[in-house]
Amino acid sequence: VAVLEARLAAAARARDRIPELSSHGFFSGAVGGRLAQDSEREIAGIQAKLDALRRAEMDPGTERRLLLMFALSEEKAMYHDLFSRGHLSEPALYELILSVDLQLDALRRPRPDARPLDYHHLRRRELSRRAVRLLDQIPWLDPLTRRLHQARIAHDYEVAWGRGMGDARVMEELAAYASLRSFSGEALGEVRALYEKWRDASTMRLDGDAREIPEFVIAAQERLGKRLALLAKLETVREQATHGAIPHGVAEILEEELLLSLRSLRGIEPASLAVGPVESLRRTPLFSGLSPGELTALANHVRERLFAEKEIIVRQGDQGSSMFLIARGVARVSREINGVRKDVATLMTGDFFGEMALLHAEPRSATVWAVTPCSVGELLREDALKIFETHPDIGRAVRLADAERRRSA
Repeated sequence: VAVLEARLAAAARARDRIPELSSHGFFSGAVGGRLAQDSEREIAGIQAKLDALRRAEMDPGTERRLLLMFALSEEKAMYHDLFSRGHLSEPALYELILSVDLQLDALRRPRPDARPLDYHHLRRRELSRRAVRLLDQIPWLDPLTRRLHQARIAHDYEVAWGRGMGDARVMEELAAYASLRSFSGEALGEVRALYEKWRDASTMRLDGDAREIPEFVIAAQERLGKRLALLAKLETVREQATHGAIPHGVAEILEEELLLSLRSLRGIEPASLAVGPVESLRRTPLFSGLSPGELTALANHVRERLFAEKEIIVRQGDQGSSMFLIARGVARVSREINGVRKDVATLMTGDFFGEMALLHAEPRSATVWAVTPCSVGELLREDALKIFETHPDIGRAVRLADAERRRSA
């Protein structure tokens, strides 16, 4: 089947190139027509052999697995191409290739209908998260911790973007398979449905990031645009050197400069994701009435924190002594009662939580986790109490919010 598929693709490409022969008027139209007819007959013959082979030796499940293997191979080739062009970093390439390789292994199982999990890889990610959380407890390591948070968010975005590109490439190839009738409509429909599901998941993730961290997404897209421009320049220099338009020595110098610039733009730079304490406070209605001077004074006591998607910000039952202000992102509040977890609220930019722990030094009453990458400000109890003394209105507002949430709990 693989040999016939390769011959079919080659014959189709040859047929598509025939019109180029007569495009400038120097080639006989009759000869071109005969060549096109020969190509059509060759394609029809290969398709007939494939249909016969499918009927004789392949059941629907086998055909589906074979098509999925072709699709995954195409997806893997796309990732290598993105890496070679500098659009993916090595860690992102590793994760994407690992996912494809595991999916290929999963084809030997009864239900290869979901991307498999690499438990060793997940364990490494969890250990990395725990290490960052430990570092997060040391204030003087804030710059390092923030950088690690940013790098993780950038990596997750890069993987989602790469996966979306791979899925789009496979969807194009599936359309080509359909035009060649090299696979049955049933097999194509099933595999297309899988890739549509995966593509939609990647799109949803990327769209969410574009809404919640637009500055980061814009910076990532600008880097991509710069790389594409540099690649176009590199191709032009190589073409001119090949045609003798510029000396090879000059071409080598230009090529080295362009490659150096490309290397500096590889992957996605973890651009600043933090909003900043003053802006964090300004986005919170509770503090929106403060003057610029008061905001600056209060901001000196607010610590910037970054949380990646699905990362826990506070955990129910843990001892707490601070409140949090969401400057950017979406967080979910869940509470476990009698062993059953229930989502009770969604928090967005301008919302705050943790006032119960701050006011009463009580254990956290709920778990709050990041639905999207989140930038939050943390206000410690000792700093808050001082602020409440100098700004009683703020203290009253926080205590009122505490009382209302206790009544609704």
